[in-house]
Amino acid sequence: MNWPTVNNRWSIAESFLKQSGSNEQNISSFDAFVSREFQQEIYKNFNISASTGVDNCSKLNVHCKNVEIRKCILLNNDIDVHIPSHVKVSDSLARLLKCSLVSPVYLTICLKFNDKVEEVRDLLLCYLPIMVGSCLTRPRTAKNLADEGFFILNGSEKTIVVQQRKVNRMIQINNRRAEYVSEKNICRWWLEKDEATNNLYLNTKYAKCFAAIVLSEFCIDDSYILNSDLIKTKLAIDNQAQAERVAEIKKCFPTLNDSSDLPHILFPNMESKLSLMQFTYMCNLLINDKKNFWDRDHLHYKRVEMPSELLLMVLRKSLFRVLNSFKKRMLNFIEKYPNKPLITGVHRALDNRVVTEAFFYSLQTGNFPNTNGNQGIRTGVSQQRSNYNFSSILSQSRRLRSGDEKRAIVGQREVRSDTYGYLCAFDTQEGKQCGCSKHMATLTTVSIEFAGTVIKQILDEKNILSDIDLATNKNLIFINGFMYGQNDNIDEVAEMLRQYRRISIIDKGVSVHKKQNNLYIRSDCGRILRPLFHLKNLYELLRRCPSFTLESEHLDFFYLLNNGIIEFIDSSEENEMLVATNFQSLTNDTTHVELHPSLMLSMNALANNPYCEHNQGPR
Repeated sequence: MNWPTVNNRWSIAESFLKQSGSNEQNISSFDAFVSREFQQEIYKNFNISASTGVDNCSKLNVHCKNVEIRKCILLNNDIDVHIPSHVKVSDSLARLLKCSLVSPVYLTICLKFNDKVEEVRDLLLCYLPIMVGSCLTRPRTAKNLADEGFFILNGSEKTIVVQQRKVNRMIQINNRRAEYVSEKNICRWWLEKDEATNNLYLNTKYAKCFAAIVLSEFCIDDSYILNSDLIKTKLAIDNQAQAERVAEIKKCFPTLNDSSDLPHILFPNMESKLSLMQFTYMCNLLINDKKNFWDRDHLHYKRVEMPSELLLMVLRKSLFRVLNSFKKRMLNFIEKYPNKPLITGVHRALDNRVVTEAFFYSLQTGNFPNTNGNQGIRTGVSQQRSNYNFSSILSQSRRLRSGDEKRAIVGQREVRSDTYGYLCAFDTQEGKQCGCSKHMATLTTVSIEFAGTVIKQILDEKNILSDIDLATNKNLIFINGFMYGQNDNIDEVAEMLRQYRRISIIDKGVSVHKKQNNLYIRSDCGRILRPLFHLKNLYELLRRCPSFTLESEHLDFFYLLNNGIIEFIDSSEENEMLVATNFQSLTNDTTHVELHPSLMLSMNALANNPYCEHNQGPR
């Protein structure tokens, strides 16, 4: 077989760099934010229900629709800068006039008061800072690889340094403790095993009770419980009165009204039957776990906070303040002027400065709220763009803060085998930040959020899932860490979903991997991905088109990506694959081949520092 040469493979990598540059991961994340996530967050949160009047008999309901992000303008001290019609708004003009590159956000508000409905259109919600090179800016020619992916505020350039965090929406077993972490949890809870008595407890910040009480309350089949001690505890609790069991559960969840609401509290927005199966599976996993597989520094348990996730937290926090202020002002207006139409009070009630100032404050100072729901802020997330030279710009655009430099933890600073091809082993800073500030490898990107409901719909339409039977404890299918179904042949299901990914029916960043006889599908954002040749599809292409030359259209990265010959893989999926470094070392079990051996390095180490294993060139 006439396999691609090293020069052919580098030409493919070069075509990706020419078209996407070094900030492709930031730009795609921001595009997802402005095209989908920004609007969804406003639709979800902009709902107000209030009562007014002497006896609170008058009801006010407010909701919004038609959120519209308009074309870019220049803003200077909260004043729209007038630009002649023949002059186009651009980043260079914003720098020259010391303005901010923003887009106004308008929405339509529907108000219902005493069965009277009114609609107010084109209300200004905020001015949204726009990333240069995103879908909202006019087409431009990048001067170099790192000429995009930054914001312009008051004439200065600001860039976001992406942050690493722990994974959520996954069952985490660590130190005799099992927890399903999710940002939608109403009350945080976890399972804990007592080594002395071998009992299993359901813990919250309020109290704890036997996990067998929940299994007994919902009559979980004993065959689903894979531990004899847990079955004995459950049988003893079965003889208790239901009121006693409910009282024990209410100690852990004081807001619980009825025991039937418990599955919704444990796993919000999930079916009750699936929630109980998930809870039982977690009990089996913890009480039968002989080894602790949790590794806090493994790339599989890490996620990267991209601009979309960081800006969503700023929007969520500021929108909460806007809605509280809007509600109070509207109620005061109704009390003062009960006979006036509500439209006259809406424009005064909606303050467009709150959300705008929140975005500007976070990007200018670098102080962003915590995404894990904790109070406080994080500093240094947004930085002034370092325009000293091309190397410093390129380094900043691919930087990744992967740990806390104030803590003397050796594990977060080590060069690990699971980061091969994803993070550069050489490119890091000196001093206390050594190993905590890493750089992404040359062609790595980061996944964006893809709706798990699409994958569920595909599995349902194929009618290939059976009812969950935990007695077998294998062939289970998990979507974003939550149990969804079971199939006797998960290999066929995995291959079907991978084929759908290669032909773009589902997103290119979806991960499908097997572990311990179960299938895990992940479509969440923040997973680091790298491109690899899919050997079987590449063989079919070369069999049809043996002339794989430099002039061939097949040397375009995105052509190969859209035809399934190149695919993006994350670290968890790569664990079950055999990846060859070159075409001379192929075996019968090889599934993928490296795109180019030098892509394990970062852009700076690859382009600007020859022999970087001898001299890292930190400056």
